[in-house]
Amino acid sequence: MSRLIAAALVALLPLAAPADDAKAKKPVGTWVREVEGSKIVFEIKADAVITKLTPGGGATGTIESSYTFSDDGVLVGTITKVDANGNDGLPTPGDKFSFKVKIDKDKMTLSELKLNGNDAEGGAKQLVEGEYKKEK
Repeated sequence: MSRLIAAALVALLPLAAPADDAKAKKPVGTWVREVEGSKIVFEIKADAVITKLTPGGGATGTIESSYTFSDDGVLVGTITKVDANGNDGLPTPGDKFSFKVKIDKDKMTLSELKLNGNDAEGGAKQLVEGEYKKEK
């Protein structure tokens, strides 16, 4: 009986393996999220991320970054250029960030935001983390 159970477990192992072995795919495309009257857009290209932030009724600030993307779905970036366009509190060139990315068809979910190696808090976390829709 124990051999039968062991054989059944061994037979099921390959079914679980793809999730562990699967490499995350770069989230290339344009992703949009609106929260509390603000709009954030990530234009993720093969070698750069352009982030556009439009606070409720305000002018759009633009942040350009270089990035890498790990096999386990973590995007790690370094800000290369900022056009604040009158917006306060935006990061500066040289700042680093990272977040976990999960893609499900036309939906991208960002979580675990870190800024310069520290867990993000408050407004930045609330604005960036969450679900984005793919722009077509």
